[in-house]
Amino acid sequence: MDRNFYNVMDEVMSLDRESQILIAERIVNDAAVSFEHESAWRAEVRRRLSETRAGSVSMRDVRDVIHDARNRIKPR
Repeated sequence: MDRNFYNVMDEVMSLDRESQILIAERIVNDAAVSFEHESAWRAEVRRRLSETRAGSVSMRDVRDVIHDARNRIKPR
C-alpha cells in the first residue's frame, strides 16, 4: 500500500465539508451493503446446514455433478 491510514485521513480532513460527507456516506453505504450480503449468506449457510443435518436434501459427489453439467452443455 502506498499510503497509510493517517495520510489518507489527513487528506480527507483537508477537503471541504461536502466532500467529507460524500466520502462518509459512501463508506457507510458500502458497509451496509456488505453487511446485508454477509447476513443473507450466513442465513443461507445455516439453512443448508440444517437441511443437511436433517437429511432432507440429497448429496452428490461434485465430480458427478460436474460430469452431468458438462454433458448438458455439450453441443449436439
